Amino acid sequence: MYTDGTLQGINSNWYQAGFDNALEIQIKDKKIKILNEVYFIATKLEAFTDRAYKNNDYWDCKDLEDIINVINGRPELLVEIMNSPKDVVQFISGYFKKLIEDPKWLEAIKAIARLERSRNIILSAIEKISAL
Repeated sequence: MYTDGTLQGINSNWYQAGFDNALEIQIKDKKIKILNEVYFIATKLEAFTDRAYKNNDYWDCKDLEDIINVINGRPELLVEIMNSPKDVVQFISGYFKKLIEDPKWLEAIKAIARLERSRNIILSAIEKISAL
């Protein structure tokens, strides 16, 4: 992954910080770095802005689906965000505060997370994260 998003045609303020805080995974004889969950969410929120929010197309956005899947599948995410550097916490929290007030965002969550139990988990987590 490039840390300079301009090489990919995508600009994210979180690529470098994500790389600096990446998890190192051993696969056979190779070590690879992957974004940790907090920086993954931050980069996906920025991508969501570029791809969906500006174009008013929430329903056909892979970034939103990725965000929802991480929130739904990672109950420890709130604690992980809380234990992250202040700048990324403020970014994610502030972004979710803004999106909670957007009816299209809530409709898109309902469309992607079809099970009511999943929707409740996701919305509860987003509310808690937005309060950080």
